[in-house]
Amino acid sequence: MSLASFILRGQGGRLLGLRGLHSSALAYKAQVFGMPAMSPTMERGGVVEWKFKVGDTFSAGDVLLEVETDKAQIDVEAQDDGKIASIIKDNGSKDVKVGEPIAYLADIDDDLSTLEIPKAQPAHAQQKSEEKSQPKKEAVQKAGKDAKSSKKEAPSNLSDKSSSGSGKGTSSILVAANNSQTLLPSVQMLLHENGISFEDAMNKIKASGPNGRILKGDVLSYLGKISQKSVVKVTEYIKKGEVLDLSNIELKKIENTPTAQKGKPAKAEPIVFEEHVRLEVPADVSVDKLALSLKSYVSEANWLSHDYQVTNTRSQFYDPIFEDLITPDSKQPRFKFKYDLVPLSTQSLSQGQHDDIFDLLSGSTPSKTAKVEKPQPNEFLVNFSVEVNDKYSDAEIKANRFLDYMKYLESITEH
Repeated sequence: MSLASFILRGQGGRLLGLRGLHSSALAYKAQVFGMPAMSPTMERGGVVEWKFKVGDTFSAGDVLLEVETDKAQIDVEAQDDGKIASIIKDNGSKDVKVGEPIAYLADIDDDLSTLEIPKAQPAHAQQKSEEKSQPKKEAVQKAGKDAKSSKKEAPSNLSDKSSSGSGKGTSSILVAANNSQTLLPSVQMLLHENGISFEDAMNKIKASGPNGRILKGDVLSYLGKISQKSVVKVTEYIKKGEVLDLSNIELKKIENTPTAQKGKPAKAEPIVFEEHVRLEVPADVSVDKLALSLKSYVSEANWLSHDYQVTNTRSQFYDPIFEDLITPDSKQPRFKFKYDLVPLSTQSLSQGQHDDIFDLLSGSTPSKTAKVEKPQPNEFLVNFSVEVNDKYSDAEIKANRFLDYMKYLESITEH
């Protein structure tokens, strides 16, 4: 029976990852279940709680027990169906070495009364057994590497030759590993899966990464799974792009213009609106009298135009105080204006007091003397020039509003 997998879960129950456990079958029918390694760096752990008792059966996916490491509490989940034959490390066991037997498992149909269960081997005896078998394992691995290397190309000879015809020796590409480096997760996992310690990796594996960093390709090359020549070719290609070639870059010539000399951008032309308003007033209205009334009206129109709100004042979200706060420089003028009053025809130069301009234009000003014949009205042309302050986004709208007030005078004259 193959025991298998465990799922890493944090103390809050969040799924962290999935790994596989491999249990070694003994000569007996029961199978040893050692303390699982929850991470490549884990060396010891503790048994928090067994979820099954001796004799209980379990199904694939059931949580067998909860293991505690120095970082988290982790659920160990079974991959196949089985039965708890014996528990060696009870709940609360601490400082259990990775790989040390903590239980024996049997097939789901096994009879525990007739099943021979081996006694747990002491930790120090198991360690000695592992140390004895380690040289044999390394010899087998080395023999396999030599066999693969003989078919292709020996890595030791590659370092003395040129790679991919570039004329550079691999000694300048592959360097000794930096002992102070932090291994990448992919490299750390690959070393752990192949039983290579950190010290062995630093002493035996040549590094192709920057500042002596061991990359995944270096480990695969050391294991004989890829050619070292391939690692060298890839590293050379990457190093070619590390230096930026600026030899073909041409500097742009800046023309000797007044703007370029001063280093200041050309100032944009101001926005200026022009408007011409034609007025007709009764014959007894003089230029001075009309000018005085027009000045009063223009001043009031200027104030109303600046006070005019661009936003929708009828909206339920409109708040005049808030609008005044968010409007930039709300008191600053949005436009400047000037105008000229030009008489086209004058029948009378009589002086009079200041009247409202609407009364003047409509001809409702009372006359002091009776006239036998109705005199012809006087005609005037008012030329307006409005320059917009482009610093403010609402300036153009308010300037047009001002001109609307001026054009309104002409509509009164027409009526």
